[in-house]
Amino acid sequence: MGTSCIALAQNMSFPVKDAEFFSRIPGEIGRFPGDQTRVLMDHNATRDNIDLAITEWLVDNVTSGDLVVVYFSGHGAHIQDYDGDEEDGLDEFIVPFDAVMQSNSNIIIDDVFAN
Repeated sequence: MGTSCIALAQNMSFPVKDAEFFSRIPGEIGRFPGDQTRVLMDHNATRDNIDLAITEWLVDNVTSGDLVVVYFSGHGAHIQDYDGDEEDGLDEFIVPFDAVMQSNSNIIIDDVFAN
């Protein structure tokens, strides 16, 4: 996944370039055929699309013993941990394309990956 958040003032081209580059590597080394990968970039890297890629596509296509790689290039940060599972009191999150930073809407907190 490579995305620049529309809510952030800066235009970042590097996340998309990173994702394009990284997405070619597994196929070039023969590890993942193209039909076994999903690439989401910019306007496609929304919270809903990322969630669907992980909770539906990935779950439906992974079996025991498979290697799974999730790569994200974009913004991320910390916010207060509200469920007490972080020793430092902070949750990490990634910023999908449709995040609204003023309200933290659509950010993806690391807790979702624990489930």
